[in-house]
Amino acid sequence: MYVEALVNGKATKALMDTSATHNFVSKDEVKRLELQASKEGGWFKAINSAAKPSQGVARRVTMHIGSWEGRVDFTVAPMDYFEMVPGMDFLQKVKAMPLPFLRTMDILEEEKPCMVPTVTKGKRDDGSGEPMPKKIEEVLDEFKDVMPPELPKRLSPIKEEDHKIELELGTKPPAMGAYKMAPPELEKLRRQLKELLDVGFIQPSKARMARRSCFRKNTMGPFEYVSTTEHSTR
Repeated sequence: MYVEALVNGKATKALMDTSATHNFVSKDEVKRLELQASKEGGWFKAINSAAKPSQGVARRVTMHIGSWEGRVDFTVAPMDYFEMVPGMDFLQKVKAMPLPFLRTMDILEEEKPCMVPTVTKGKRDDGSGEPMPKKIEEVLDEFKDVMPPELPKRLSPIKEEDHKIELELGTKPPAMGAYKMAPPELEKLRRQLKELLDVGFIQPSKARMARRSCFRKNTMGPFEYVSTTEHSTR
């Protein structure tokens, strides 16, 4: 479980280890954080490895974790995979409670209680990464003007004139209701009906009432018969 911390004014990620008896820091991290370590003797033993002599002690190191601030002693130890490991010496001092299921660590010290989010361990970017592929560099160079160099601090202003439908003055409304077909198709249908009327194949309806029938799905059965009566639209 890692937490972000400021040690001697520089950012780092510390592994909170409940199985470590003391607080440890690697020799490379001592150089990067510019810590002053005394040449005190001692031994360091990791699990499944032989005991090794420690490389000094950095005392009263200024450390910030969240809103907590204090001074911590670190033993400089030969470590291959970790840079800084605060152990039970630190956790008991600040009354820390790791909560992995919430991804937080609670510091319950009376004077400076706080809740610190945990982070995942990632590689430190020192700027000396792999070169960018040429194709990606060409695409970025081609579309470099798509995004502005600085994003706006506020929303864009409201338009003076929003979308609207323009109406022409003096236009008369349609004399009849709109049909669901295009005017050319409607005119063609009228001609066909007139031809059928002229030859006598069809006749205008003389019924004063019209009845419409249909089948529809019923909740109690598959279908039901429905009949409605309407006025003739002759």
